[in-house]
Amino acid sequence: MKVNEELLGLYNSKYPELKKVLFEYNSKIMDKSTEEMSATNPLLIKVNAEWENSNLKILIFGQETNFWAREAGNNQNDSLFCGNVDSVINVYEDFFLGNQMYNSPFWNEFRRIKNSFNNENKKISVLWNNVIKIGRQGIGNVEEINIITKKYFDVIKEEINILKPDVIIFFTGPNYDNHIQTFISDFEFKEIADYDTDKLCELKLIDFDNIKKVIRTYHPQYLYLNKLRKEYIEKIISEITSI
Repeated sequence: MKVNEELLGLYNSKYPELKKVLFEYNSKIMDKSTEEMSATNPLLIKVNAEWENSNLKILIFGQETNFWAREAGNNQNDSLFCGNVDSVINVYEDFFLGNQMYNSPFWNEFRRIKNSFNNENKKISVLWNNVIKIGRQGIGNVEEINIITKKYFDVIKEEINILKPDVIIFFTGPNYDNHIQTFISDFEFKEIADYDTDKLCELKLIDFDNIKKVIRTYHPQYLYLNKLRKEYIEKIISEITSI
C-alpha cells in the first residue's frame, strides 16, 4: 500500500542518525543506573486497506507510549530502544491493527468513537498516533529524549501529510499544548460553545489547511476520574458528525 511504503521510507530515512544518538543516550543512562529514564522504541505506525479506502479518516493522538515494543527486542521484558524499524512496526500491527488494545480509559473511548461511526453507507477509519513519538521505560516523557526526537525524529508533520486525515482528536489535555506546537504545528484556539478551551476546544493548526476539524480535550483517564467521559465524548462525536 502506498501509505505504508511512504511511512516506511520516512522512518528508514531517520533511523540511521537516531540509532546512533539513542544508543549513546541509553548507554549513558544505564551507566547511571536510571533505567526508567532510558528511551523506549518510537511509535511507528501502519495502516490497513480500510484506511486508504475510507471516506472519513480520523487520527487520534494520545500523549506518549511507555515501555513500548518489548516484543521487538531480544528480551521480551525489555522495551529499551532496539534500533530496528521493521520489528517495531510489526508490534504496532499486532497490537493495533490486530485489535489487541487494552481495556483502559484511552482505548475504551477510542473504541467508542470508532464504533459510533459504523455506517453501511460510508467507510470511516480511525487511527492511533502519539504526540510524543519516543517515550521512556517509565511513565511520562523525558525532556532530553524530546530534544533528541525533535532533532533526529521530527516526523509527525510528514506522517500527517502522508495519512491525510480529515479529523484529528488530541486526547492530551492543555499540558501537552506545547508539545503539539513543538512536534506538529502552532495553532489558534477556536471555542466550542459552553466549554472552557482548557477542557474542550477546536484547534486551527497553522501548518495544515486541509484538515476539516481538530479537537483537543483531556486524556480519557482524566475524563473518567472527573465524571466527564459521557458528556465530552458525546460532544466530540457530535462535532465530528456535524462535518
